[in-house]
Amino acid sequence: MSLDTSFGSVGVFQTTPFGGITPVYPFTVGGWIWNSDGNCSAWNLCNSANTTLYWAIDVLAAKYVIRSAANTSTTANAITANTWWYVIARFISATNRRLTVWEPNLNAVEEIQNVTNSTPSGFDSESFGGYNRTSSPFGGLGMSAEWWRTNTDIQAGGAALNKDLLFQLAYKGPWSIGLLMASSIVWYKSCLKAFDNTSDSIDDPSFAKSGRASWTIAGTPRVGPHPPLASDYVYLNARSSPFIM
Repeated sequence: MSLDTSFGSVGVFQTTPFGGITPVYPFTVGGWIWNSDGNCSAWNLCNSANTTLYWAIDVLAAKYVIRSAANTSTTANAITANTWWYVIARFISATNRRLTVWEPNLNAVEEIQNVTNSTPSGFDSESFGGYNRTSSPFGGLGMSAEWWRTNTDIQAGGAALNKDLLFQLAYKGPWSIGLLMASSIVWYKSCLKAFDNTSDSIDDPSFAKSGRASWTIAGTPRVGPHPPLASDYVYLNARSSPFIM
């Protein structure tokens, strides 16, 4: 199953203080997203009282956008609606941000880069499937699943993302990478179920480096189908240490 925001107002999980790790360059965030109307906030870190202080992955006018405050780069190819996409955003430095998107049905991979100097600050909210800005809350029609963030760039040297790494993260999950993710992952949320509280369960594990991530549902998200993962997808066992692979 997955977090389905198609039928609610602003269906979104958000957390403060970001799994115990305040985000600074470099970091990486990724997950699966299904969008129905060509517009949504896939993931963001923002100051809820300010419309420009944020890092984000958006879908706008049926194209993916990586954002750092007012600085954006947009994919050349339009998304296919009502289809699962896997997205990875790498916020490598103030002058190097990369977004890689993959649509498995078409086997279409595109990577874009933004090099405009930008370092937002003052965050108080992190969310996926929507964003929690008091001045302009925004959700979108779609589903989210298997989201995670690290406190490092997952590709050496700030270069273009290796496709084999992209495919492994998408089909086998961040916990399949072993020591790479075990040492750097900040939070993870499977979205196998939609919760109205912060508790984990064995059938919907989440993780935060500091212990529990304070995820909360806003709006009325429902539960929908999960993305097409490999049969040997590596889920985090909620009852064991994520450092035991």
